[in-house]
Amino acid sequence: MAKRPLLYAVLAFLLGHISIIFQDIALWLLLTFALIIVLIIAGLRQACSRKLACLLLVLFMLGSVQRYTVDYYNTTALPLQLDQADAEASGIITSEVEIDGNMVRFTFQAKELFFPRQDLPIHESETFAVQLTLQEQSELEQASTWRRGLNIALQGTITIPAEANNKGMFDYRQYLQRKGIHWLWKSKGSSSLQIMDSNWHYSSLLHQIDLLRKRMAAPLDQLYNEVESGYLKGLILGIREDLDPEQFRSFSTLGLTHILAISGLHVAVFMYIVTTVLKWMRCSKEQIISLLMLAIPCYVAITGASPSVLRAGMMAMLGLLAARAGRLKDGLHIIAIVAALLVLWKPYLLHDVSFQLSFVVTLGLIVGVPAVQRLLPQTTRWKWLIDLFSVTVVAQIISFPLSIYYFNQFHLLSLAANFFLVPFISMIVMPLSSISLLIGHISLAAAKPISSIVHWCNELTFVIVEMLSKVNQLYTIWATPSIYWILLWYGIWFYLFTRWRRIDRKPELSNSSDRSVTEPIDGYDELSIIYPQQQKSWLQANKPTWICLLLAGLLLVYGYAPQMLDRNATISFLDVGQGDASLIRTPTGKMLLIDGGGTIQFGQQEEWKQRRDPFEVGKKVLLPLLMKRGVHQLDAVIISHLDSDHIGGLIEIIKMIPVKEIWWNGSYKQSSEAEQLFQLIMEKGIVLRTPIIGEQINIDRYTTVDVLWPLQQLPSAIYEAEKQNEQSLVFMLTVYKTTLLYTGDVGSSTEESIINEHRMRVEEARATPLPPIDIMKAAHHGSRYSTDYSWLSFVQPRTTVISAGRNNVYGHPHPDVLGRLSQYQSLVWRTDLQGEVQFIVDPKGSYYVKWN
Repeated sequence: MAKRPLLYAVLAFLLGHISIIFQDIALWLLLTFALIIVLIIAGLRQACSRKLACLLLVLFMLGSVQRYTVDYYNTTALPLQLDQADAEASGIITSEVEIDGNMVRFTFQAKELFFPRQDLPIHESETFAVQLTLQEQSELEQASTWRRGLNIALQGTITIPAEANNKGMFDYRQYLQRKGIHWLWKSKGSSSLQIMDSNWHYSSLLHQIDLLRKRMAAPLDQLYNEVESGYLKGLILGIREDLDPEQFRSFSTLGLTHILAISGLHVAVFMYIVTTVLKWMRCSKEQIISLLMLAIPCYVAITGASPSVLRAGMMAMLGLLAARAGRLKDGLHIIAIVAALLVLWKPYLLHDVSFQLSFVVTLGLIVGVPAVQRLLPQTTRWKWLIDLFSVTVVAQIISFPLSIYYFNQFHLLSLAANFFLVPFISMIVMPLSSISLLIGHISLAAAKPISSIVHWCNELTFVIVEMLSKVNQLYTIWATPSIYWILLWYGIWFYLFTRWRRIDRKPELSNSSDRSVTEPIDGYDELSIIYPQQQKSWLQANKPTWICLLLAGLLLVYGYAPQMLDRNATISFLDVGQGDASLIRTPTGKMLLIDGGGTIQFGQQEEWKQRRDPFEVGKKVLLPLLMKRGVHQLDAVIISHLDSDHIGGLIEIIKMIPVKEIWWNGSYKQSSEAEQLFQLIMEKGIVLRTPIIGEQINIDRYTTVDVLWPLQQLPSAIYEAEKQNEQSLVFMLTVYKTTLLYTGDVGSSTEESIINEHRMRVEEARATPLPPIDIMKAAHHGSRYSTDYSWLSFVQPRTTVISAGRNNVYGHPHPDVLGRLSQYQSLVWRTDLQGEVQFIVDPKGSYYVKWN
């Protein structure tokens, strides 16, 4: 500790911040006690003086106090009882104005607010996330004039942002709160925004930087096609708004998105280009350092000042200052200073994924690369290749835990993709495209030859990325690991890196004349006969290394399948809005997905209203949720019927997650969703199964499915049914001794038919009486025309789950249904109120419920 007191001081300060994040006093006491124990041990080993130990404790407390104070004052000035209210306000636009189809988004800092219905004027400042929906195409032109720093008056409705409705999902409310935003502002039409007389605001300066970025990027639109232009804007200037969503997904699959986030790589390339130009202009070393210190802040500002580029820019500036002062540069001290400054400036940056990855990977490279290089052959001929390999391997090891924590995926070809593509893009594509951009500002014709080379390079990059990302056999899905798993992973590798750095690599002797006079002749030591030494095997000599690598391997196994020893069953009724989706994990780990939700659309949307990456339940909700829970494959997808609110999300699921077989009612419906779904099923070669009434299907030795509706026998061909509700697949699932009933969207008339059919089969001894149902999914989202008295008398559900969207236009669930369920004393859970509802069934058949 005495060698790097600044590093440990910053770590203690950050640890104090982290100890308060979860607002758990027990965790804070535990971390405080752990720090004291570590300092006592370090003091006993004379690795830490008393003064340093006291300083570290004080900094830990200061970090805790700062974070507590920031959280305490991060509140809204408005009464939360408003919940949803019409409002009028005047203030400043404080962010870039993003126009996506008919949706306009920006951040609005209100200085004065007025609530007409409550007659409640408020003069305190409040920041809102604005979502303004344009009503006519002609309004696009007006919206394009809105900018950061503009003084406006705004009318609309304020609401509290939504929380995470499914366990472990992205919490939009918390995300906004960490930006100091506690309310959404929703407006309709450009007429709801009026431009007022402008007063100078610091946002006006930021607007000029926004304009400069767009002007700098303008030649790319003329030199390259739309896809390449969006890609190069992200690569050179950090502008990601025009990046093609599918292209970004391919890069993300291979772990290459860091190329598109301006970071240390981009700053290094920028500094290299500037330095080369200045050397060509015969500038001195001192002049180059001075000009770089002026150029780097400009580059950081122009590229958007994201956490990763801020970190890289500040580290570069500190490194240049150290070089000018002639002092020895210590990378660990520099990164510690930068981290402390950024957290002091913006404490909530600690939660930013880009911030975490940037600092953790940089720290890992500083510590790990020299260690890995000591394990590799020492040769000058291939030094560049060894260095590249070391950097790539260490970056993969260090970024892996955070990657699976936030993105829940890892492609086994990621290492190869980073090894070959990162140098290709950073050394060839980025410099050439930057040159073409600069020349393009002078003459587009002169830039064309270079842009042609870049175009060929881009085509090659896109082909390789798409080809590698589609090797689905090497694409793996990882459940979100615990914080303890991540800490243990980093602890193991930090120990290994520290151990490997101490390896003494002796230089190879080139000839016999260089040998020491004390070396035995011909490598034979005659004294070894008198004093024999026990030779250790290579495995024994490296025992700690192999133990750590074995532990890392076991961590990987556990991280990939954390529930492999869990013999409880989990039934999750997911919140997918106005739709149905249920995920079942059986006691042996088999995964069943029942329906997949979907976004209901009314009519064909006009082209100008369409968004670049529109909200889709499968892509935005269902797929991330399944990935976070480590669903590597689905043993069965059960489709109750083909309405869009039951199958819309399945298309994205089937694209990304292997599916063994699909059960459905044997019919077909003329719709775009059904057509896409069946086409994808055929492309993937997935088995289609049509269960019939009375069929019992064993999922595993603890789980069975009994089919109750709709087909009595297998049809000779797929039949068409436009009205799908009454054709819903109805079945009872039994896991251990707990029974669940899935009813699709059947109405009361079909419920009667199911009752009559089952009673007839019982009388004919072809079926056993239906047992009381422990958990029933209410039919048709709680429609008044379902879940009738006769049905409730027949199934006698102890618990009922109603899947419906918040404030849905259908009025689901209907009060009549809630009244009937109340009369039958069935405990009701609703996804529109409780979010995801989860039932855990133990091997004894008992179950308990958790909700979000």
